[in-house]
Amino acid sequence: MYQLTDVERIQSLERELFALRTRGGVRTRAQAQVDRDSREDMPKVDNHHSMSPTPAVPREAPAHQAAASTRPRTPAPAEPLVHPFANAPDATYAPPRDRNIGALPNGSAFKKDGPAYKTTAPIYDEKVASEVYNRAMSTQVTLTQRELLSLAPEVRSQVREATSARRTPPKDPNQVRTLYQDAELPYAIDDLDPPTSTVSSFAHIIHQPETPPPGSLVVPDCYEQYLSSLSPGQIPQPLVVAKESSALRSIIPLVDHQQLVECVIDPGSQVIAMSDGICNELALIYDPEVVLNMQSANGEIDKSLGLARNVPFLIGDITLYLQVHIIRNPAYDVLLGRPFDILTESVVKNFANEDQTITISDPNTGRKATIPMVRRGPPRILYRDNSGFRDSRN
Repeated sequence: MYQLTDVERIQSLERELFALRTRGGVRTRAQAQVDRDSREDMPKVDNHHSMSPTPAVPREAPAHQAAASTRPRTPAPAEPLVHPFANAPDATYAPPRDRNIGALPNGSAFKKDGPAYKTTAPIYDEKVASEVYNRAMSTQVTLTQRELLSLAPEVRSQVREATSARRTPPKDPNQVRTLYQDAELPYAIDDLDPPTSTVSSFAHIIHQPETPPPGSLVVPDCYEQYLSSLSPGQIPQPLVVAKESSALRSIIPLVDHQQLVECVIDPGSQVIAMSDGICNELALIYDPEVVLNMQSANGEIDKSLGLARNVPFLIGDITLYLQVHIIRNPAYDVLLGRPFDILTESVVKNFANEDQTITISDPNTGRKATIPMVRRGPPRILYRDNSGFRDSRN
C-alpha cells in the first residue's frame, strides 16, 4: 500500500486551499491582476525537486542509530510552495461596467484640435459690425435709374409693360358691333357630316352719315326704286335670291374596269387626284418619283405619293385614260380637275332645281355623252389604320 510522504501531503492540502480560494466568487480583471502580481512576487520552488522522492538513507550500525535517535531534530526552513498552474491566466471574466471595449470610440471624446492661433486686429469688435448692419438696413439709399433697373428685374418688367405700345381699338361712338345668328347650313363643300351647331359671326358695320358729302355720286338701289314706283296697295313681286350653299355634284365611272368610284368634278383643281385608300383597293401601280406639293384651299401643303399613268375611266361607252396623282388621306375618293375638262371638252348645265348635267366627248372616237350628275356623298374611305402588324395582333 502506497502512502503519501509529508511533502506530498502538504502539497495536496495547498492545492485544495487554492481551489477553495478560487471558487469563492467572480473576480474582476483588476482583482485577478492583483492576485497574479502577488503570486509573481513569491519565490519559485523547483517543482521537480519538491516532487522527487526523498533519497533513501543508508542504514548504519545499530550503535549509530541509537545515538541518532537520542539527538533532537532541527526542522529545516520550509520554502513556500507555488501551484504549478499559478501563472496561468485567469479563466473567469467579469463584464466591464463603464465602457464597451468592442465599440468604436466616441467622436465627442476625440475632438479635432483647433488652430494654434487666430489672427485678429486689436480694433476688431463684433458689436460694431452688428450696429453698422442695423443702421444700414434702416437708412434710405439713393439710386439712379440705371442702378435700379440693373438690380431689380421686377422693376424692369413693370417699366417695360408701362412703356410698350399695344394695339387698342379706336374709341369711336359711330362704330357699332352687331352679333348675327345664322341658321343651320346644309352640307358644305368639303363637310363630311352635317353641322351640329349654329354658326355665329360678327359683322362690323361702319356707320355712314345720313347725307353724302356734296359733289358725290350716289347709285340708287334698283329694288328700292321698284318699290317706290308701285302704286299704293299694289303687292310687289317676290324677289328670288340665292341659297347660302349648295352641295357639289359628282359622277360615278368604272375605274380600271374594277369598281365604281365617286368622282367629284372640280374645275378649280389643276390635277386629277385619287386617295391612297382607293388606289390600294384597285391595286394601281404608280411612280413614286413624281411627287407634287399639293396646296389646299386653306393654304396647307401636302406632298403626293406618286403618279399613276393611263388609268382607264369608263363613263357610259366612253373610255378615258387619265394621269392620276395619289394623295394620302384626302377628303374625297377621286377629284376630276381641269385636265378632265380639257380632255373631254366638257359642258356643264345647271338647273333651278339644283340638278346638273355634264356633256363630254371622246377624244379618240368623237362620241358624245350627257351624264346626269348626282349629289356628292361622304368619301368611302375616311382614314386608314396605320397600325403595324404587331399592333393589330394585340
